[in-house]
Amino acid sequence: MLKPPLSALGFDPARLSMGFRTAIGCCIALFLAHFLGLEHPQWAGMSVWAAAQPLRGQVFEKSAFRFLGTLVGTGVGILLVLLSQIEISLMVTALALWIGLCTWGASLWRGIPAYGVALAGYSASLVALIDVGRPEQVLSLGADRLATVLLGVLVGTLIAQAFAPGRASDGLQGRVRRHVARILRARAGGPLPDAEAQVLLAKLAALDESLDAHGAGSPAGRQALRAARRLVLAGTAMVLEGDAAPPAPRRDLHRIADHLERGRDEAAKLLCQGHPGLDDLRLSLHVLEAAADAPLPVPQHSDPAGAREAGLRAFGAILLFGLAWALSGWAPGAWMLLGLSVMISIFSSFETPVLVMRHVLLGQVIGVCAMLICQMLLWPLVSTAAGQIAMMVPFLLLGPFLSAHRRTVIAAMDFHMVFLLLSQPQIPFVADPLAALAKGLAVVSAPVLAWGLFALIWPAGPVRRLEHLRLAMLADLSSLAASESGGDYAPRSRSRLLLRALPAAAFAQKVTPGDPGLLHRARAMLVLQNGITRLQSLKEAPGREGRAARTALRRLEMLSTAPATALHGLRHIADHAPEELRPLLRPLVPALLRVTQE
Repeated sequence: MLKPPLSALGFDPARLSMGFRTAIGCCIALFLAHFLGLEHPQWAGMSVWAAAQPLRGQVFEKSAFRFLGTLVGTGVGILLVLLSQIEISLMVTALALWIGLCTWGASLWRGIPAYGVALAGYSASLVALIDVGRPEQVLSLGADRLATVLLGVLVGTLIAQAFAPGRASDGLQGRVRRHVARILRARAGGPLPDAEAQVLLAKLAALDESLDAHGAGSPAGRQALRAARRLVLAGTAMVLEGDAAPPAPRRDLHRIADHLERGRDEAAKLLCQGHPGLDDLRLSLHVLEAAADAPLPVPQHSDPAGAREAGLRAFGAILLFGLAWALSGWAPGAWMLLGLSVMISIFSSFETPVLVMRHVLLGQVIGVCAMLICQMLLWPLVSTAAGQIAMMVPFLLLGPFLSAHRRTVIAAMDFHMVFLLLSQPQIPFVADPLAALAKGLAVVSAPVLAWGLFALIWPAGPVRRLEHLRLAMLADLSSLAASESGGDYAPRSRSRLLLRALPAAAFAQKVTPGDPGLLHRARAMLVLQNGITRLQSLKEAPGREGRAARTALRRLEMLSTAPATALHGLRHIADHAPEELRPLLRPLVPALLRVTQE
């Protein structure tokens, strides 16, 4: 009965349900932390919200990474407080280095593990900045931080175990199978038109983006994720090679598609044999059969250039504003620096951080307003810490509505976090509106500063990330050409190239919708990858053929550092190589020309 009206008002019923179970868990954690005598019960509530996820396995995994990240970050924070006894600027410099390192590491990962790495960074800020003036209490603060986080993740895990669904009901692997079957049928019709290939590639990119969330929480889930990702990569290869003739007879492609949709992997794999163009699919079908008990490494896409920029941006920001805070002696500045360390760590890996910051700012402003109303108007009415927590409950129950509405879903998490962060129950409590307002303004200044940093220093967005992906692909092709064991490195290089082609396709559709340029460039990358792999197998051949292969590989090593030289050298080699090698080398020249065009 509630579903249509809620949807009409802009609320997502599933999110609302998740929000209420999380809010109830947060309230339980707050009261438990208080009655257990923990100094900062609000941190337990923050942990419940931070670990909240739609699926049970996701909650388990995020809770584990939250505790591990907190454990490492707390240890570093204690060391930083001890360092502050020598010189406060030394502590700020060390904190900037740590935040920069963790931001760099988080940007190299994806999904929940990246969150754990980023958390290790700003957990150190939480310990170091809150207790910088009381070094004699740093060990008790660290213990309190660990205890509250552990309590929060335990409560969140128990709530998820009782009420969260165990797995997605949308059958993601089935959707992957059906889409790859669609690609097989499209390939049976001959070369793919660019428009159709772009649609197929965009769908593969969306499926790949969904996989990490569905594999969280168990080794079996991770294995199933890897198996499904292998199938996505096989589909990607078929789309990128879609400008060529069909990889198998039309009848066989339709039969393989039928078997794939019905889960008959063995029959589909047998039909793939003898068709080199279906090797990726044959391998993925073998992986699907072995997913329950075989180690299945799948290369992870990363953006080294973007990670380096994120790490340096974080280091510079914390160092600059940290030293300004240390020199000014402005006490609320510690809250500003704490908030900035969170913003710069978490959101650096977002596709377009500048667009997210306005939602973050909105959530934090609402959180500060709620904190001021609660502390200035309601807390003076009670005389116990438990009463203060009870006065926080109505505001915490407002959170699910923010989480469920389409206009405030992004802002909701920051509302929860800021309201809880600034609401430490304490008796006796003396209402000080100016001090509370100063602290609140210091906190909300963090997303404003982060907004400026993301906009001005290496502005992140689809255009920049697309260029990073292009450079990463070129670097990987150069590494393949330089590899002494090319045959061993080639499969991993191919998988990484296919994996990078997927986010590149998604970014390209946002930068230049409908433009086939990215598709053509990705196809050229795959031509080069196949050609380099073939040259690696020929470099030990006797006579002129082996010498020409080795010379071509040396030129291709320069692909990422001196592309013009590589192109000139490869063109010369292709014109003068032995006759039997020219059909391999000549297609590499236009492919190299296409991929090196900026």
